[in-house]
Amino acid sequence: AFVATAVSAATAHIGRTDNPHSVTKSQVGLGNVLDITQAPATHVGMGGETQHALATAVDAGFIDPDDYVAVRDFKDSFLPVKKFATGTIGSGQDATAAFQAAADEAASNGRGIIWAGTGAYPISQFTISSSNTILMGVGQGNTRIQPQSTTLDAIVFGDSVTKLQNCGMTGCTVYGGMADPTSGALVKVYWSDYFSMWNNSIANGFRALELESVIHSNFWGNFLVGGTNFTSLKTNSALLWVDAKDDWTMPSELHFWGNDFRGIGGGLTYLDACVHVKRLDGLNLTGGHIGFARTGVKLAPAHDAATLVGFISTDSYFDTCVNYGLWAVEPSSSYAGSFSGHYIGASRSYNCGVAIGWNCGGSGTGPSIIRAGHLRESKSQGINIYKGSHIQIIDPYIYGCNSNNNSSPGIDIGGGGASYVEVINPTVRQGPSAYAPYAGVYARNSASNVTIRGGNFDGCTTDILLGSSATNVRTLGQYTTSKTITYVASAATVTLPTTDVFMLSGTTGVTAIAGQMWDGRLVTFVTPNGAVTFTAGATIGNTFTTTQNKPVNGFCAGGKLYLS
Repeated sequence: AFVATAVSAATAHIGRTDNPHSVTKSQVGLGNVLDITQAPATHVGMGGETQHALATAVDAGFIDPDDYVAVRDFKDSFLPVKKFATGTIGSGQDATAAFQAAADEAASNGRGIIWAGTGAYPISQFTISSSNTILMGVGQGNTRIQPQSTTLDAIVFGDSVTKLQNCGMTGCTVYGGMADPTSGALVKVYWSDYFSMWNNSIANGFRALELESVIHSNFWGNFLVGGTNFTSLKTNSALLWVDAKDDWTMPSELHFWGNDFRGIGGGLTYLDACVHVKRLDGLNLTGGHIGFARTGVKLAPAHDAATLVGFISTDSYFDTCVNYGLWAVEPSSSYAGSFSGHYIGASRSYNCGVAIGWNCGGSGTGPSIIRAGHLRESKSQGINIYKGSHIQIIDPYIYGCNSNNNSSPGIDIGGGGASYVEVINPTVRQGPSAYAPYAGVYARNSASNVTIRGGNFDGCTTDILLGSSATNVRTLGQYTTSKTITYVASAATVTLPTTDVFMLSGTTGVTAIAGQMWDGRLVTFVTPNGAVTFTAGATIGNTFTTTQNKPVNGFCAGGKLYLS
């Protein structure tokens, strides 16, 4: 009986699962393992440790399930979760210390989610210094972080010494609102890799978001606004400011999808730029709205060695900019940096839609493609290619320019020596202004190696205008115009027009040809008033007499025009 009883007791003890000896995890060498429950079946397949950790926080009531959905696909692990509840910080009470404590806790654990619930949180400045850290609110307008300084960077990620990785920010409203800020950014991100920012509203700082040497990072659905608290022009103010901490850590592979950058209130007059880029090796702006500032996007190199490479704007709308929709390379007597990129978009600017190399100190831009989209109602040019080389402008539609009646063309090339510029199928039309575009395309005296292929010019004073000393300007293919066919008066010296088909009026004999006579150019003309004799010489290859109303073909080679 005793043996049976002992066996029964032993069996019962072996079968117990309630840890009767109170063994701790440290006693079995597992002291550093976090107390995370096994992922239940409902969490399987969500993507690993991060998803399970966030799901656990949802189950524990730390995170609302609707907000969890927004972050459940984030790829890295963020533990532990730190929550601020509405009642944790009193209304109007400075929350700087509370945010900094949460950031420090994340740093001590090497990761974390700094969670701020519904409420208003006044702050001066706090710094997130650890990789794998997310600042998370409950949605724009609900989590309201309110910087109180006009000079400090308010929310700071990292520093310029140690690179952060896998950090981000979502669901927050950061509202400055202090009158006339003079420096600082509402959100400043230092040297970082794989930074993500989505569904935030950042408003009314000297700069809304400043990125320094940030790479491989994504931004989507954010609303950046400013200007209501400005009472004067704030030079170098911007909604997005991009620069590098040095020449070896260039910002690169920055992707913005569906973000809005716009000035409000005094922004149109006092906000320097929506987006200001000093140094860059890859920026993609896709979709979104950019406007109501002095300049939409300013690509302005920091110094001679700085380059702006790989700027791409696709399907973004540049709206109502006082100076320029896109301004590549700012005026400077010393900076010579270059711009190379691809611009596609629409613009409505008070001054000029797209300005490349305008009055810059160096050589202007490098190889660039401008798919200008719809540029409308500029006071001066639709597109101004002042300096630079190897620039291709494809399918621009320019509706309304020269509204100030300042002799501005739709496309202005070469004021500062632009070269190797190709314009493909441009459309330039008179807009609602009473003043017609001065010209559809104007290749100025300093322009060289310009090719204009086709086009549609409606209501322009002149379709294509060439400066007298512009060199190697070619018009290829036919273009349509609202005016009657071009007439050129016969004279001792006839200057060939930019059109390849024209009428030669009068009967005066011709002894010399001027104008654009590149090898291989073909022209066709008719003499409607009678026969005209061309006499062979330095610029006429053969003596030829036309017949009234019969087409004449001309072929240019070796600086001479040959007629048949």
